[in-house]
Amino acid sequence: MKALRLIPLVFALTVSLAAAPGKPLWQMKADYVEACSCHLFCPCYFNKHAEHPMCQFNMAVNVREGHSGETNLAGVKYWLTGDLGDEWGTAKKGSWVVVSFEQDQGNGKKVPVTFFKGFTTDGIANDGDEWARFHALGKPALIGEFHFGSTDRGLFWEGLVGAGKESERGPAYARYLRAVADNPDFVGAHWFQYIDEPLTGRTLDGENAHVGFVTVADLPYVDLVAAARDANLSVLRELHLIASPGVSE
Repeated sequence: MKALRLIPLVFALTVSLAAAPGKPLWQMKADYVEACSCHLFCPCYFNKHAEHPMCQFNMAVNVREGHSGETNLAGVKYWLTGDLGDEWGTAKKGSWVVVSFEQDQGNGKKVPVTFFKGFTTDGIANDGDEWARFHALGKPALIGEFHFGSTDRGLFWEGLVGAGKESERGPAYARYLRAVADNPDFVGAHWFQYIDEPLTGRTLDGENAHVGFVTVADLPYVDLVAAARDANLSVLRELHLIASPGVSE
């Protein structure tokens, strides 16, 4: 990657999100240092577009105190690097982001794990040179978030990556999971999220995407659920974690 002219910003950050009145579901107080490829201060936040057709950024975070559920976050350090792309200011669609941190094994040793958030309907991003560089690091990788939505089921946003229509969400899921399973660097992938977002938008930022396995009325999207079940069972059988049909365990 070419050298970028970066202007570092240092902040003390306190954020919280309450699922219901009372104690927040998660909360943290953290310091972070941020730098991006724009000369001006965050034009894609205060205007419609970044200075360039991309906004490549790095952010280092040190959590002073906080929790996620019952998990203590104090002392956690992580690093984000990515590209907000050219649509962040207009559609809140980013190109990709990688989150890296050290996971405590409980014995005083730290294991570096890299999280990816970046995907297409054909599977994980197919930049061969990028994957070759990552493979050379010898680190495990985990997809922290992927989903495929559509706008033909009542909600107004298809999420970060749309499948075009509801009937294509299941095939997109299967292709994506297969691409992850075929890449030896990956140890897993997490779907976001179980339930559709509210029609009027979630409290945090107004997102109202159709990206769930079920509707807000808890009714399943049958085709997606069936495709996801078949895709996951197929991968588990190949890993010999479950028996194939007709074979006793």
